[in-house]
Formats: sequence, C-alpha cells, structure tokens
Amino acid sequence: NPLVGIIVGILFMIIGASTLYFSLGEVFSAYNSENWQNAPGKVIVSEVVRDVDSDGDISYRTDVLYQYQVEGKQFTGNTIYFGKMDNSNPGEANRIITDYPEGSEVKIYYDPDDPNISTLIPGINWEVFFLPGIFAMFFIMGFISFLMGLFYYRKQNSF
Repeated sequence: NPLVGIIVGILFMIIGASTLYFSLGEVFSAYNSENWQNAPGKVIVSEVVRDVDSDGDISYRTDVLYQYQVEGKQFTGNTIYFGKMDNSNPGEANRIITDYPEGSEVKIYYDPDDPNISTLIPGINWEVFFLPGIFAMFFIMGFISFLMGLFYYRKQNSF
C-alpha cells in the first residue's frame, strides 16, 4: 500500500531529522573547541571499564574525570574528546588512561559561554560524525520511502 510508504517515510524523516539535529550539537562543540579557552586541571579518576552486553560482546570505555577552575568557580568534566565511543580494543582504552593518569595535571579546554562544557582534546575527529551519519541515513531512507510511496500512490490514482 503506497500510503504505508508515505506514512513510514514521514515518520523516518521526523525521527531522523530530530535526532540529527541533536547529534549535530556534538559536531559543533568539537569544531568550536579548537578556539576555546583553556585552564589548568587535574585528573581525579582515570580507569578502563569493561562492559559486557546481553549478547556477550565486550567493549571497553574510559572513565576520565577531571576538575578545573574558571574565574574561581570549580567545574568537573569527563569528555576526553567529542564523539568518543566505546571500543572493542582494550589497547585504545589503555592508551588514553596512560595519557591521562589519575592525579596528573592537564590542560582543559572549555566553552567560554558555558564553562560546564569542556574537553581534554579539542577539535574534530572522525568519531564525532558517526551518529549524525547514521541519523542522516535514517532521514534519507525515510525520504526515499516517502517519494516511492508518493510515486506509487499517484500512479495508482492517475487513471
């Protein structure tokens, strides 16, 4: 039924567009962070956490928590870099922990308009585009479904 394609397409476009909108915030933060101010900070937690999902798949994530001050006010952050995803490779997680051991002095980059937003590594990396890419594909699939449904609807009703 072409109407199902139209309705499903519209739903996919709405879901894809709304989630894409929110995920792009991470991309903009990554881009803008290259020009953010920085402050000295200290790593207060640095550990690799091993997670096992319901299928038994193992992933490793890094928990790095740091403190810093801006204009005399204390802040805490945990962003290593924008878009950071869990990894199936423990080596990558261990490398980050080695770079940011607990108790180490670090440079924190923070958003001057909202010092609660911070990162250890400023700038854009490929991971920051992963979720927006998925959501953009979701939107595109919805758009194609919508167009196909519309095409078949018009074809059926043109006689």
